[in-house]
Amino acid sequence: ASYKGIGTNMEYQPDFRSQGLNQPSSGGFIFMKSFSDNNDYLNKNELTANYFLSNDISKTLRNTQTRTALTDDSALLKLNNSANNYNSTNQHFNAKYDFSNKTMEFYIAPSFNFNNNQSHSTQLDNSSSSWQGPQSSNNTKSDGSMDGKNITIETGFTHRRDYRMQRKSRFPQDYSFAYTFNTGYVDNDLHNQSDLVSVIDPSQNKMYDRRYNNHLSDLNQSLTFS
Repeated sequence: ASYKGIGTNMEYQPDFRSQGLNQPSSGGFIFMKSFSDNNDYLNKNELTANYFLSNDISKTLRNTQTRTALTDDSALLKLNNSANNYNSTNQHFNAKYDFSNKTMEFYIAPSFNFNNNQSHSTQLDNSSSSWQGPQSSNNTKSDGSMDGKNITIETGFTHRRDYRMQRKSRFPQDYSFAYTFNTGYVDNDLHNQSDLVSVIDPSQNKMYDRRYNNHLSDLNQSLTFS
């Protein structure tokens, strides 16, 4: 419970206020490799990487009963049963390769973020009275999912003048460029169902079945030269 990774905002303190059954799990690694014996500001040849994975599972069951007394011998009774399940998985990875010497610098840094959430909930409401019996019932169901991916690649190169060379060049000796590529998408699906049945007045019966889908994607590139 001590590993937090790089670029993450995860906290590992237990929250005893959370309702239901909660099962969080996480893990990751940090990798560092130097290909040179003498790394400094002007001489570098190294690879670093960081990976972090977290998974959260939450389950909640709730049963409530409400009794409202109208007179000494009559009352209204409402029963509510609900269940909620939630599963979330998040992955984060970044890496960077650096190479530099007295006259040049080069780097490349890929990274990605993968997120997936699944939810399922059901709720059943029943109402009845002591003098008329069952009155109505309402059954609702909701299923949702979210899947998102984001990938970024950054690279750059810098060339510096070698001041040990006395001969002048017609071409500029100090220049640099940087390139960034980013792409990603988010898919959201939601399915809601509801059945309302009235025993007293069947004309009030209603049924809803709605499905929603939202897809967002983007691709960005940038190149700078100086």
